[in-house]
Amino acid sequence: SKGIEIPYPHLTVYAGQDKEGKAPAFPLQQLTESREAAPTL
Repeated sequence: SKGIEIPYPHLTVYAGQDKEGKAPAFPLQQLTESREAAPTL
């Protein structure tokens, strides 16, 4: 749409929902090392 800008380099990923509004798990795997260590949950 015209006039809409995203001011930072982010990537949005939307996996969708089923007809009941539930979203499946979205497994991600980091393939490269990050510059800063992320906290482990």
